[in-house]
Amino acid sequence: MIATVHAKQQRLAQHYLQRLHTALSVYSRGDDDSVLGLKVVEADWGQIQQWQSWSAAHAERSPEAAALCAAYPLEAGEMLDLLLTPIEHLAWREAALAAARQTGDERAALLHLLAIAEIRSQLAQPELAIATLEPALELARYLDDTGSLTHCLILMGNSLVLWKRDYEAAQHLFDQALKTSQQTDNRSGEARARMLLGMLAYQREQWDVSANYLNASLRSYEQLGDQRGMATCLNRLGFLHELQQAYDQASAYLEASMRLFRQLGDRDSVADNYRMLGGLAAKTGNLHEARQHYGESLEIYRAIGNPRGMAMCLTDLAVLSVLEQNYSTAYSEATEGLRFHRQLGFKGTVAFTLLQLTSIHWGLGELDKLKGCLLEGLSIACEENYTELIRDFLIGSAVLYGTQGNPERGAALLGIVVAHDPGGTRRSYVAQAFEFLQTQCSPETLHAAFERGKTLDLDTAAREVLAELQAGSP
Repeated sequence: MIATVHAKQQRLAQHYLQRLHTALSVYSRGDDDSVLGLKVVEADWGQIQQWQSWSAAHAERSPEAAALCAAYPLEAGEMLDLLLTPIEHLAWREAALAAARQTGDERAALLHLLAIAEIRSQLAQPELAIATLEPALELARYLDDTGSLTHCLILMGNSLVLWKRDYEAAQHLFDQALKTSQQTDNRSGEARARMLLGMLAYQREQWDVSANYLNASLRSYEQLGDQRGMATCLNRLGFLHELQQAYDQASAYLEASMRLFRQLGDRDSVADNYRMLGGLAAKTGNLHEARQHYGESLEIYRAIGNPRGMAMCLTDLAVLSVLEQNYSTAYSEATEGLRFHRQLGFKGTVAFTLLQLTSIHWGLGELDKLKGCLLEGLSIACEENYTELIRDFLIGSAVLYGTQGNPERGAALLGIVVAHDPGGTRRSYVAQAFEFLQTQCSPETLHAAFERGKTLDLDTAAREVLAELQAGSP
């Protein structure tokens, strides 16, 4: 009797696995009807989750259940990112990895290791991501799986860029991935490697190099008919043009990207594009349109339960509210966003949100709270060597020194910022801060202190300010 029940349950688990397989084949076509595959899965989702859970629960005692458990995430493919939160996806993959190892399916184990590493990176767990990639790289070489080897090199490079900011090492890994893809005629891997090299180039302000890589990647994705690759590449081209202040072109790329992501049913990426369009509107002074786009983005992020998206969007809304001088609303948005950022553990966004809170507390006249945000934010920026944030916190500190009767010290800090801002990206903020300091001291005295500051070291100055904040001054 028990065996009969088990056999019936196994058949049902197999049936819904096959349903996933069929739906993925439709979704992966990348044409206008591909979203129909996702709709099939959404209609069956309750049953699919039930039988995936059954397979995972029986995997240790049943080789058949273990095989099913290992297969479920593979047959769901990229649709899984649209249906599960990162934490839920991680649970599926870890169960599948254990099942694949139990059945001796090394190729499935490799694919699950790569997926787990990618999720760990999304969850701001770079050490765990890299620790997962090391056995994956070894297994890919053992199996002579050049496609997975390329994927592994790309994920390692991504981790180095996102969490370590080691651009040289990342460049080496992306170059390796490109070379391996070209040698094995892996056109998809080649397109992805070019896109990542383009992204790396724009982080280094190599605009022409970035455009060449990204446009080559887009052409490859178009030839492959890969809508997701095209949509992602268009998004990156939008960001590149935003960095170059070509806002109309940036908007056109983002709108094109969003149309493709909508066809794919990828609400998360649609929300990302709305958020970026909000940023463009804010930069061009259209605050009403910016708030509308941020609101559309936040609504989607809340609906799908994306904490990182909610955190970033709330911080963006807080920045917008500061521009509107609506400091009470800004405080609510920033503190809610900060709570998510802390939960995610990404120190860079925690520090950035603390930076916004310094402006908010300034607007609310809360200098003690401003000092607390400066202290924590500058501590993180120094610890993690976030140069841009260090500059921004020094500008905030300069204003604070002015309020505490030491405008010359503030002017010197502004001189340090200008000397270590080769691109001039902080020039307008420095000018605003200097204008405030001029209300506290004579222009001649300030200019002399400003010029002295240009000769000083940024990191040394930051640590001196940090020590003074820790000691309770200024």
